[in-house]
Amino acid sequence: MNILLLEDNEQLAHCLAQELEAEGFNVVTARTGAEALSRLRQDQHLPAGETGIDVLIIDWDLPDFSGLDVYERLGKQGCRPPALMLTGRDRVEDRVEALNRGFDDYLVKPFSFDELIARIHAISRRRQQVAGPSSNEPNPLSEREKDVLSLIACGLSNGDIAKKLFLSTETIKSHVKSILTKLHAKDRTQALVLALQAGYVTVPDSVD
Repeated sequence: MNILLLEDNEQLAHCLAQELEAEGFNVVTARTGAEALSRLRQDQHLPAGETGIDVLIIDWDLPDFSGLDVYERLGKQGCRPPALMLTGRDRVEDRVEALNRGFDDYLVKPFSFDELIARIHAISRRRQQVAGPSSNEPNPLSEREKDVLSLIACGLSNGDIAKKLFLSTETIKSHVKSILTKLHAKDRTQALVLALQAGYVTVPDSVD
């Protein structure tokens, strides 16, 4: 598996690249957004919409522009490989923004290397084996299920969502189960990622 690691901290990038290569990955590193985009443009010989990179690992804060901008510019080039945001930003609002902008996953520093490896494999499996919902397909979620997912995106537990919507916790659990079934998701986080990518839910700026 080919990984492009976009990380401006040279020491961290070097250590991560060594660890990833020890796990059998082929790793290319970049320290700026411009360098990463240049590297990806080198794959002009590949079919349209493809790069030689299987997974992107992108830091949010870069010397030239943000990791979000890198991914957006890559999309304008006609290609977006699976991507994981690796950052020190741990606010729910930041997680939601990254997922809304197309990232497949989000991991906060400091992190466990074993968890990073697991997330890379999970991203690859989802892209290869689970097509996931498409924005061109009708939204399968009910209005109540969309409300529940939006509140999950705000970091609320089932109990908190129940209080917010004036429902019982068991009713919320039933809605969550239905959401997982409809989106073919294993857990709440994966369901949220798939729903955001497909445009099935919008996330409120705040929860009163």
